[in-house]
Amino acid sequence: ATSLLGSILSNLLLVLGCCMLVGGLYHKVQRFSTVSNQAHTALLFLAVIGIAIPTSASHVIDDPSDILDISRVSAVVLLACYLCYLIFQLKTHTHMFEEDDEEDGDEEGEEPLLATSTGILLLGIISVLVAFHCEYLAGSIEEVSSQTNLSHAFLGMIVLPIAGNACEHLAAVVVAAKNKMDLSLGIAVGSGLQISLFAIPFIVLVSWAIGKDFSLQVDPFSLLALLFSVIHCNFITASGSSHWLMGVALVAVYILLAATYYYR
Repeated sequence: ATSLLGSILSNLLLVLGCCMLVGGLYHKVQRFSTVSNQAHTALLFLAVIGIAIPTSASHVIDDPSDILDISRVSAVVLLACYLCYLIFQLKTHTHMFEEDDEEDGDEEGEEPLLATSTGILLLGIISVLVAFHCEYLAGSIEEVSSQTNLSHAFLGMIVLPIAGNACEHLAAVVVAAKNKMDLSLGIAVGSGLQISLFAIPFIVLVSWAIGKDFSLQVDPFSLLALLFSVIHCNFITASGSSHWLMGVALVAVYILLAATYYYR
């Protein structure tokens, strides 16, 4: 759970901040869709509420089994909302998530580098390799923590999310440098949305199915960090335009959180 929350913070602050910073160095002002961004931030707030309710309930409800039940209800609701989001994005409002044709007019002639079947095959192979490597990486936290004197909180919230999503982070920055901010936000904010609305609730329900206890309850500081990150991200992206200073503001918040987890 710690590394999943860290991945959300990393995507919303570090990745998005680097995208705006690097993109702003190549282009003075970059623009993106405010309508799709509004949908993203609204669902991110929903995910924060879904995590905040079991966490808050743990302070007024003594029975741990009741907290588990509340978490499972929240997980079902969040997964249902994620399904609605997919229908919204892929069926009913696809135009809101498309890049402006005028901005991409110079790249209309580009040919895909891979066939669809080849891309799916490579994606499957890479996914399996990444899964094995992440499992090994997560299993070595105890040893790394003892050898480096780094806390489990810092390794789980900061180091693992950066290491595990490095390629995805780089891709978002590269497309931002090409002035494709809608695609860049789709990678950065979209990944955070996918983790918060799908991955975390899915793990809760799978744990329930196999008889394991996994709730949405987190520690108060992590909840505040997640809430402030979503609010800050919303303020930064609300105008539909960005420049390098906005990127600096996002990265600065991530550094502050990283410093706190380092001393935790």
